[in-house]
Amino acid sequence: MYGENIWTTEERLSLDTDTQTVTSEYVAVKYDKSFNQIESRSIRPADLGREQELTLSFHPELAVHPDTGQLYVYSPSFNPENLLRDTLYLHKNRSRIAAIGNAILSYPIRMGRRFWISSYNTDEQKGGLFCYDTKRRNCWQLANGLEDNFYNTGEVTAFQPMDIYNNNYYYFKSGNEVKKAFPEATSDSLILFIVKVKA
Repeated sequence: MYGENIWTTEERLSLDTDTQTVTSEYVAVKYDKSFNQIESRSIRPADLGREQELTLSFHPELAVHPDTGQLYVYSPSFNPENLLRDTLYLHKNRSRIAAIGNAILSYPIRMGRRFWISSYNTDEQKGGLFCYDTKRRNCWQLANGLEDNFYNTGEVTAFQPMDIYNNNYYYFKSGNEVKKAFPEATSDSLILFIVKVKA
């Protein structure tokens, strides 16, 4: 929910009957509370100060920019080696962040009030975490996620936002990973861990 409406990101497929090729495009769609479509907006790459293509992950997520209150799309980077550079560029130029016409911009990072976070996967790794503290201007990039040394449930390779404002996060575990900390859990139990990022 955002602004009393339901927003989704959807993949639209188009068939070119002349060439018999299918093209795919992600769009942001706004619905009323009865799921009647109100509008559809294209998704465009944000200015990161470098050449890039719009490459969206399989599940791009809508979020609200903390400074402007505008909707944007978070889509994990396929090039995590650029995350620090892109984040510093966005942080330096955040006053110029704006929509392009009616399009919604796509960013490789989730922007909260203080912490900007990205969870990503590459072919070489099972998951990585990136965090930038906009107040202290510190950065952490963990190539294989982080180790849960509180409940001892193993590696944490992704944080998911609790809401579209990206200030609190969660991760979940199941199966044998949670048996030691939660002996009453069954093998199909899903345990949700809420994370408040602090410096």
